[in-house]
Amino acid sequence: MKHHSPLLLLMFALLLSACGDGGVEHVEIEFDDTQREAQRPADPQTGGELTIAIQADGSTLDPHQAQDAGSRRLTENMYSTLMRLSREYPEIEPDLLAEYEQLDDGRRYRFRLREDAYFGVSGRNVTAEDVAYSLQRLIDLETGTALVGLASMDVVDTYTLEVHFEEPNAALLNYLALPTYAIVDREVVEANDGDLSRADAGSGPFRLVEWRRDDRLVLEADPNYYVDGLPRLARVVYRPIPEEPSRVIALANREVDVVLDVPTQQLARIIDEAHVVIESTPGTFWEYVGINTERGPLASAHVRQAIAHAIDRDAINRAARFGYATPLTAGHLPPDHWAYLDEVMYEQADLEKARALLSETDYADGFDVEMIVNTENQSQLRAAEVVANMLRPLNINVTVRSIERATFFSRLGDGDFEMTVVGWVGLFDPDEWTYPIFHSDGQYNQQGYTNGTLDDLLERGRRTIDRDERASIYRDVQRLIASESPVLFLYLNDQITGYLSDVWDFDVHPTATTISLRETWLDR
Repeated sequence: MKHHSPLLLLMFALLLSACGDGGVEHVEIEFDDTQREAQRPADPQTGGELTIAIQADGSTLDPHQAQDAGSRRLTENMYSTLMRLSREYPEIEPDLLAEYEQLDDGRRYRFRLREDAYFGVSGRNVTAEDVAYSLQRLIDLETGTALVGLASMDVVDTYTLEVHFEEPNAALLNYLALPTYAIVDREVVEANDGDLSRADAGSGPFRLVEWRRDDRLVLEADPNYYVDGLPRLARVVYRPIPEEPSRVIALANREVDVVLDVPTQQLARIIDEAHVVIESTPGTFWEYVGINTERGPLASAHVRQAIAHAIDRDAINRAARFGYATPLTAGHLPPDHWAYLDEVMYEQADLEKARALLSETDYADGFDVEMIVNTENQSQLRAAEVVANMLRPLNINVTVRSIERATFFSRLGDGDFEMTVVGWVGLFDPDEWTYPIFHSDGQYNQQGYTNGTLDDLLERGRRTIDRDERASIYRDVQRLIASESPVLFLYLNDQITGYLSDVWDFDVHPTATTISLRETWLDR
């Protein structure tokens, strides 16, 4: 049994009572797939307009520069990619590719395109020249991480492209399924002087109709889409609704058809609505305590390890996520991922071990530290407050400072922080879960963490083609990170989506992707 101090229990009570009228009720989500299937209409319908409520609008419609989740959400159905996510996480399947070969131990790939794909705006056939152009554009924009080390591209014929790398590229196919790796119409790019921020140069199932920032983005079905009978919907509308209660009320009132991310503290309001389906799956958005390892007490691995042992991840989940997350007791890849680390390194708080680790440093008597949090993310603010409370018995005095979003992320990027609570969306290849954040030269290594052994493992993971060998490497990666604690893994958030009961074949995917919209239909 876990024991918590009266002060900690009081903190939980205060947090819960502050998050809603009379507190937040944890309700179990019981999605009965068998019962749902028994209600399925005989035949899918075509036509109709489906409206999706999203938390925030995107910043651009250029898929090659869409670094935020909002922008990727808007573009992923406008564009096609060479590969695409399967409904079976974390597998992928061909999209624009008719076939592909991995040659020379992963140093060379031969891509053969399907011949019936057309760009929505120009009507041009998608060719190997367009693929080469798109990959080169990603390199030029420095957003194509998977293309590092690309030696050459050879257009073999109209529909065949070969790409050659200096070293084996094990993660390439997985990266090519990301929305960022969209294939663009070079003629549309050139007609817009290279600016796709408000244009559509895609060959996806839907075409852009209009985008009114912070109001709506409207897409219509492309009648020339290359998959017979798809898409089934006539139009898709994305509506940004930042206020959490407003998104839920809009669904309850049938003003929207889908809410991608139902706020956990709002679940009780709609869980019993007969016309609303709530579906949950373990997600890929993980949250963590980020630590600046370059200065002060936190530069000491023993201090970081002491903090790692002092916090109770399950208690933080209950206080910050109301129990709708999976505590991370070792690594951070999901339990259903092929590189999952099935170990327990931090089952519960161990203050005795934490004190012993601190006693080996110059900070046995504690220290003061600041923890910054994005003011827009209330769950991360709650988590920060609970972590701060858990460190008080060690005389580690944490000042939690809530900071406006732009300033917050600017400070993280500049390394201008000591501690933070923040999140990261992994998708499916373990490289994207690890290399950008933990390699010494990683683009998002905000911790300033450097470890030669870890760098070697991450580089080997990129070069190793055999999946079983890769899985072993990435388990070692997770084990080392969890042990050294440049970040403290907290939990994986559940992907909780609500939709009206007359919406069919919308896939609630761990990555929150909406690419299943091409198969989605309405029984109206």
